[in-house]
Amino acid sequence: MSFQTIFQLFDFYVALNVAEALLCFRLPKRSRFWLRYFSCLALQLVFPVLKYFLPSNVYSLFGLALQYLVTIPSILFCFKANLMESLFCSSVGLCLQHITFALYFCLILFNGIKMNYIYHALIQVAFYLISYSVFYFCFLKPKMPKTICFRDKNYLMVWLVALTTPVITLLCVNSKLFMPWSAGGSKLIYTLTLLVSLIGMIAELELYASNLKTEENTAMKLLIQRDREEYQKIKNQNENISIRYHDLRHKLEAQEESGEVKDLPDTAFDTGDIALNCVLMEKSPVFARKNIRMTCFAEGLKLTHISEEERYSLFENAVMNAVEAVEKLEAEKRTISITAFRRGYFYDIRIENYYEGKILIVDGLPQTEKKGEGHGYGLKSMRMVAKKYGGKIDLSFGEDIFTLNILLPVG
Repeated sequence: MSFQTIFQLFDFYVALNVAEALLCFRLPKRSRFWLRYFSCLALQLVFPVLKYFLPSNVYSLFGLALQYLVTIPSILFCFKANLMESLFCSSVGLCLQHITFALYFCLILFNGIKMNYIYHALIQVAFYLISYSVFYFCFLKPKMPKTICFRDKNYLMVWLVALTTPVITLLCVNSKLFMPWSAGGSKLIYTLTLLVSLIGMIAELELYASNLKTEENTAMKLLIQRDREEYQKIKNQNENISIRYHDLRHKLEAQEESGEVKDLPDTAFDTGDIALNCVLMEKSPVFARKNIRMTCFAEGLKLTHISEEERYSLFENAVMNAVEAVEKLEAEKRTISITAFRRGYFYDIRIENYYEGKILIVDGLPQTEKKGEGHGYGLKSMRMVAKKYGGKIDLSFGEDIFTLNILLPVG
């Protein structure tokens, strides 16, 4: 068996599986993953071999389609994915493979390049490596989340794009069954394949981005709703504590000849903002349990144009992010500082804390290291609240100090 025969037999099989792996490996893996994965790869080897047992016209039309279709259940078998996620990964992988394949042959045909088949194969492999690397490092890694997730079961457009794009592109590539492959016809076929695959990939990635945005907005709304309910509970508790504290102080004052209470600590917070007071009161046991020193200096905060619930959500997320940053540090660095003052037409609320390690900024926000659902939305919800009222959030970090600046307009 010649090198040319082997290469033509397995080039689509290898290129497709590598392209799909770029996306699939972002999905959670099932138990005994590598056994499952290599078993599926071995099973898929049957389809290239069918070329020797089927008429060439039948294989050209159906062989590649079967190789693509079998990867969909393979993804479901190896990864913890639903059908929508499997279709997305397989079809985007196919589009990437077809874009690279068609672009390479367009360059060859339009420039009239002729070469030995071994050189042709080596250059084609290099072209695949460059194309896949550009896709991964320039788009997939920086712009897509580490996990792929489709939750909307009615996402019909994903089905349509995922199923129609491969059919059209495979028909384009195999159109030699319907028309002679002249030089001009080949250029047309590969150009059409390139355009259809590119449009299909862009459509699916846009659909995924829209799905991701919808999911984030829903999660942040649920987070704000949870904070709203939590705030009402904490506010009521805070008011009861303040009333009891006030009554106790008066009883002790009546019993003291000096009129002063020296042994009663001042546990109430008065920052000028009831929402911030509630956050600090609620988190006081956390500070004590984790041996965290909290200092707060607020100068006449008047943010009544922002609802109390939204202010609570803003401050609670900021404080808890700082707590998570310092709780594992040595004792002298378990310090959180909150300062708030007016600066022109804005209130500048600054939360500072120590930190260790590297901070990865994604989309203007630090990337969370926590895993699981519901994580990573705290800072996004803070930015959403600030932006809603014409404010913004700024981040800065030095050698070991992280600073979160919340700028909110004066009401």
